[in-house]
Amino acid sequence: MGKVGEAGFVLSKREFVFLAAMTGANQLVGIDDDASSLSEDELVNEWEKVRVNLEKKKYIEVELDDSVTIDEDLFELVRACGFTQKYLRFHGSIDNGIFKTRSCYILDNIAVQLDDDPSLPGSYILSPYNSMDNLVQSYTECLEFQEEYKNDDIMFELSQADFDNLIDEITRDVVGNATEKIQGLGINDEDLKDFLSTLRAKKIFKTLLLLDVSDEGAAESKNLSAFQGQKYLWSFEIPAESTSQIITIKTYTNNSIKEKFMEYIYELAGSTTIIPNMEDGHE
Repeated sequence: MGKVGEAGFVLSKREFVFLAAMTGANQLVGIDDDASSLSEDELVNEWEKVRVNLEKKKYIEVELDDSVTIDEDLFELVRACGFTQKYLRFHGSIDNGIFKTRSCYILDNIAVQLDDDPSLPGSYILSPYNSMDNLVQSYTECLEFQEEYKNDDIMFELSQADFDNLIDEITRDVVGNATEKIQGLGINDEDLKDFLSTLRAKKIFKTLLLLDVSDEGAAESKNLSAFQGQKYLWSFEIPAESTSQIITIKTYTNNSIKEKFMEYIYELAGSTTIIPNMEDGHE
């Protein structure tokens, strides 16, 4: 690959989706877009807008016969996203009131970062990782909680159905079967109050989603979230091997939750060897 500047490629969601389709991809993991529901005429109109914008950015060249050539580096990055084998997404708060989403796509030995563009809402910055250390560091910087928390080793499990019922009860501000089930697990009133108020507020939180995508397109997922309460740092984890969707809920200290998050990152990092075939990118 040639040289990609540190700013990477800046793409709107629709530009990203159309480019992925041009690489032969049928879907983009982690991207919600309604392009597949558009009529043929609507697709033609949308493509015309996308084509003009991409040409202005010099990301594509359009020949006299209307054939399109995509920048070689951009093609490889978008293709890695469209045919990803591993996917890691961070979503959460990095500061009070500031939220961030960062995704990593891995195909063979190419690792791609997809970041929100802070200066252009609704757009992404697409750029390559040049080493696994850079990848790890880019996620590590998102995982710090400002408040210090103790642990007290609180842990219990809920089925996905019970957890959904609990969220419904919290939303309606009622005490129902799901809340009573947690009370029956021996959690004292003060800790239960902190747990429920944390779920109600959802103000400071961090989530990692790790997907292992098969050749057939099916994905095995595992998910870890941490929410900052007044008293405790509460985590919610759905492991990949959970066939019955059991959610494990635990309290953590700042250091121990970061170590738990890092397990996900190192699992991704251990799945490939990045070849630094671009001169710039994340260094």
